Amino acid sequence: MSQVQSSLDRLERWIRRQGVSGFDPYDVRAHPLVVRILKQRSRVIHKLVGEVLARYPHGTRRVLRISPTTSAETLALLAQGAVQLVQVCDEPSYPAMAHAWLDDVVSLSVLPREEGVGWGLPFDWQSRVFFPQGTIMSTTTVVCARAFLDLHLLTGDRQPLEIAEAAASTLADRLRVQDEGNGKLCFSYTPLDNYHVHNANLMVAELLARVDAVASQDRYGDLVNGAVRYTLSDQRDDGAFEYWGPPDRSSSQIDHYHTAFVLRSLFAISKASRGADIDVQSSLQRGIDFYLRHLFSRDGIPIDKPDDESSTNIRACAEAIPTLCELAELVPDSRIRLEHVVRWTIGMMQDETGYFYYMVKRGRTGDRVVRFPFMRWAQAPMYYALAVAVRRVDPSPEGADD
Repeated sequence: MSQVQSSLDRLERWIRRQGVSGFDPYDVRAHPLVVRILKQRSRVIHKLVGEVLARYPHGTRRVLRISPTTSAETLALLAQGAVQLVQVCDEPSYPAMAHAWLDDVVSLSVLPREEGVGWGLPFDWQSRVFFPQGTIMSTTTVVCARAFLDLHLLTGDRQPLEIAEAAASTLADRLRVQDEGNGKLCFSYTPLDNYHVHNANLMVAELLARVDAVASQDRYGDLVNGAVRYTLSDQRDDGAFEYWGPPDRSSSQIDHYHTAFVLRSLFAISKASRGADIDVQSSLQRGIDFYLRHLFSRDGIPIDKPDDESSTNIRACAEAIPTLCELAELVPDSRIRLEHVVRWTIGMMQDETGYFYYMVKRGRTGDRVVRFPFMRWAQAPMYYALAVAVRRVDPSPEGADD
């Protein structure tokens, strides 16, 4: 058995034992005390609160009495992983697992069935504005819709495609489409805000482009092109993509997993929208070059912020793996890079019981590992990442530190 398959099996057994409900890095931020603190405008206070919440995930949730929740995004990522595994494994349980998880995703839609489908977080979320539980989130809805599209492409069943089409319609109709001039459009993060966030903007465009391609239609072409124009127009000269786009950006904010989201969405759009009037290839390649140069350590390990090797969040690993897989044709030595990331992640971040840790903090006195099993943030994305990697990684086991 390969190292990747063994790791995946251990994670799957852990999920079966624990169930799909769990804690989330953002659930504690919905607590009234934390909300009250975060409403203050001090960056110092915000940074301090963030450090405390990241450093003491067990204690803060125990003291504030935070309860586990079930996220549609968790279930969708698990289902998407099962769909991947159907294609490489003879295990007969994977199709049933995918269908069961996606049935639960449908049941967690925040919209009445007659109004379509859409998904959000199972708790309140304090961002620059307050988003109550039940708010449609663009990113969450796209993650869920991807799983239905993948199931349709695997089985040919019409129903999953209809659900993905309904999700696309929800986002196109309910999000605020902000006209930035010169043919540039930006989708809001939710129906309640006017945010300009590049990864959310492109994830929506990706879903619309894929639905058009799979359904053999051209319903969303203008929206897709406008969203792509907006994000590409804001790409930095060095190839980087900021988290916030204009006019919302007050300071630079670039990290690993949001950059990976942008790159994967651009790549998916380029595949789905062949013949579109925007050439994304040069921008995509510049983005990949920045990603490889600045968001991996000198040893090839995912890092959270450009050229800062002080921390690795599990989400960086969980997004690096499918990014290196999906964009392999554009990444030099992609297989070698991928194998190294997978081996390190399994060796450094996976507990012997099967779950993956939250993050590694590096300092002068050594590494400090935050051992906490976030479900939506860590276990589900890693399940999908390992499922994608199963057929691409050298099966010979090696140490994580070589």
